[in-house]
Amino acid sequence: MTERDKLIKMIEESDQIKRYRRLEALINNSEAIKSRMRDLKKLQQQMINAKEMEKHHAFQDFKTRYDALKEEIEAYPLMSEYFSLQAEINDAIQHIVDAIEREISEQLRL
Repeated sequence: MTERDKLIKMIEESDQIKRYRRLEALINNSEAIKSRMRDLKKLQQQMINAKEMEKHHAFQDFKTRYDALKEEIEAYPLMSEYFSLQAEINDAIQHIVDAIEREISEQLRL
């Protein structure tokens, strides 16, 4: 088993990932939540586009709508935990990437 495979296995077997996947399955079985999540993603994309085009008023409008919708979604049971786990997992993955990049940089300097 390669180091990459070991790392993938370790991540996949973590309690956080397992819980996240269970929550994700529950969410994917709810049409109401899936619909609201699609709406949230659309608003997020519109925010990004408005920011890139320097349309500050439009950005603020999309952000206000995004924040309100996210708050509404988080009111669904388990959604707050889902978002929290998502943030924790993203942070953990970013730390892994940073560590790998540091190690590669150090090896290249040798």
